[in-house]
Amino acid sequence: MLTGASIKEVYKKRTETRDTLPPTQIVLSLHGVLERFDNSIGNFLMLPFLSPTLLQGQTAWFLGTFNPVHQGHMAVAKAAIGQFGLQSVVFVPAGNSPWKHQDVAMTSCDQRIAALQSLISSDIELKECAVVSDVEARLADLKSQEILPENKVTYTWETVATLQHQRKQAGESPARLPLLIGSDALAGVSMWAKARWLVDNVCWLQAPRAGTPWLDSLDIDGETVFLNTLRISMPVVDVSSTQLRQQAALV
Repeated sequence: MLTGASIKEVYKKRTETRDTLPPTQIVLSLHGVLERFDNSIGNFLMLPFLSPTLLQGQTAWFLGTFNPVHQGHMAVAKAAIGQFGLQSVVFVPAGNSPWKHQDVAMTSCDQRIAALQSLISSDIELKECAVVSDVEARLADLKSQEILPENKVTYTWETVATLQHQRKQAGESPARLPLLIGSDALAGVSMWAKARWLVDNVCWLQAPRAGTPWLDSLDIDGETVFLNTLRISMPVVDVSSTQLRQQAALV
């Protein structure tokens, strides 16, 4: 049976190191500092230049609607585990996404959690190193009961803040949270609630998507903001939940 450690052996090729802040304690004296000049804002940005091997033994989170989950999601998780030596990947299906709830038919969060658990349990490479979290579902429940203020949708920044708090309570490093994300989704982060806070608190593990280039910066409120990101070295994922929903509608 394959574990996270054995998956790593399958993926020998290492991605080219990018400008990153991995979710471990940073030792700048060992790795140096990369100075980059951004002509668009006219100042120097000091970005740590660190090895992706510092992610070894860490847990990464994979947030998304998973409506529905598909093998492309599994492939991204397996590639990240193998490349970075992750201990595990935690899938977090969206509770009540502000981007999806109005115009997309969403199955219930419980159904999507069950579908994720079923797909993971049937995958010999992931069943020992991937789990599903209902943290966003619980946030959505609290909002629906008006225990939490504001509107009833759940935002990514709230989930990240909740996960960071849980890590702190468990005595783990409060460093940036590693999130798996497709380059297409990452391109839209600048429109998300508290986008700058997210950029400052997340290490993005970026999977290639068809039609979307590699991203190392975003324009947030007119400012070019460099991302702490690593490229997941894998074939382009050319399947999407949207395509699967459209195909199902034609049946």
